[in-house]
Amino acid sequence: YHSLRTAAAARAIEKVSRKRSGGSMFIAGLLHDIGQLVMFSRRPEQSEEALKLSVDRDDGRSTFNAEHEVFGFDHTEVGAALATQWGLPAYVIDAIRFHHQPFSHGSDDEEQANRIEVVASIVHLANTMAVVGEVESTHLDDGPALCEGTLEKLNLSADDLPEVLSVSSDTVDELLRVFVPANAA
Repeated sequence: YHSLRTAAAARAIEKVSRKRSGGSMFIAGLLHDIGQLVMFSRRPEQSEEALKLSVDRDDGRSTFNAEHEVFGFDHTEVGAALATQWGLPAYVIDAIRFHHQPFSHGSDDEEQANRIEVVASIVHLANTMAVVGEVESTHLDDGPALCEGTLEKLNLSADDLPEVLSVSSDTVDELLRVFVPANAA
């Protein structure tokens, strides 16, 4: 459900921001946390420990940071490695790898750096918007904190976010009607 919300938000952000990623941001949003699925399936006890660290402590830790503490790596690295092994396009791999830290790519190539920052910022913001939608809020502060510069990179302001939330919520509702039978809910 979170991945579906993130995918819908990523597509809406791309549309509202008029930033072009060179591919389907819906796919990048849908796969952004694929590394968590791998980690939970391969190391469920450690994954649960990381999740509990991120939830139980009131110190602002994200699952991303807790995974580093428990595993020494995180789901973005695992997801990017899997996406690479699958032969997915670079923009998907970059969105997965950098969706928690869109400006930490380390590329010296200005064109490549901009491309990575755009796709990663779209999924970074989409992830936050998905959480905001999941808690049925309209306040950005109710989701994971955004990295400084995210909205600016996408030429967006806080005033644009209600439209993103509305469009993505409509998309999720439509997709759930198609994929989840009414009697299954």
